[in-house]
Amino acid sequence: MKWRSMWDHNNHVHHDVLRYLPSETRYDSNDHCCFGLVNARSLRNKCDQFLHFVMTENLDFCVIVESWLKNTDTVEIATLKPEGYDFINVERRERVGGGIGIFFKNTIAVTLIDSGEPLPFEFARYAIKIGTFMVDIIALYRPPYSAQHPVSIYTFVSEFADFANELFLTANRCLFMGDFNIQINRDLERSTIAFVDVLNTLSLNQLVIGPTHVSGNTLDLILIRESSDFSITNVRNDFFLSDHRFILATLSTCPVLVRKRVQFRRLNSIDHESFRASLSDDMEKILKLESLDDMVTAYNYHTKKVLDDHAPVVTKLITARPRCSMVR
Repeated sequence: MKWRSMWDHNNHVHHDVLRYLPSETRYDSNDHCCFGLVNARSLRNKCDQFLHFVMTENLDFCVIVESWLKNTDTVEIATLKPEGYDFINVERRERVGGGIGIFFKNTIAVTLIDSGEPLPFEFARYAIKIGTFMVDIIALYRPPYSAQHPVSIYTFVSEFADFANELFLTANRCLFMGDFNIQINRDLERSTIAFVDVLNTLSLNQLVIGPTHVSGNTLDLILIRESSDFSITNVRNDFFLSDHRFILATLSTCPVLVRKRVQFRRLNSIDHESFRASLSDDMEKILKLESLDDMVTAYNYHTKKVLDDHAPVVTKLITARPRCSMVR
């Protein structure tokens, strides 16, 4: 049998060679899915590269910012809908460029809830359903400051805080991701400090570490609320599709159980009579000290030593489990 290359003579992918294999996954509350994020800087000439990477990595969904696709780009949009997959395009209306999209397997349900282009940024909000688990994905792109877009980072930070607070009123679970064009790795810059302060106020954790752009800066971010009952793990920076890397991660529908170190004393195990006798030892000598400071120091040292002898500090690793909500 003659072997057939996945590439044609124009260096394009033969999509019938990359045949879709139906997923046998049955999602339940213990499942996870793999996803990606990328600033494509135009998908028009990168559809084949994009599809090859995403399908090779077996991603369940991938968010694209700066797709540069218009709804009239029917050929490119059709290319992004191979067998077993779908694509939702949100074009930028006001200016050229921009645009947000989500590419996903048809084994999960994705719905576009809202989208917009407020002055500092553009966004698309998707509801994703994996089995019975649902989460809102907020894809966001903030254009850098320029003559065509004279909006400062500080204006964006203020608008983003209002946007997120309003979103929290209606979203049970939410996950932010996109190109924020803020150099989060430069933690001494005033603009970065202002943005991080807002993230802390909103109780949002930033998960991407390391450079995501050819400049060596971390511009593409994934944000999750501290109170989330799901987790994002295995976050990593991968292939350069443009001047930005793919960001890959795993979404687990269960929170990660954290192991933490705790210290305690077994006070209930103390023999009261023996403990009382040990406390009485040397107490007369302590009370005869002339300096009050010396007396307090000696007393504290003696009582701590007695407590350590009778109920030493025990160190133990425990699994921190989320508390169940009270049923009312």
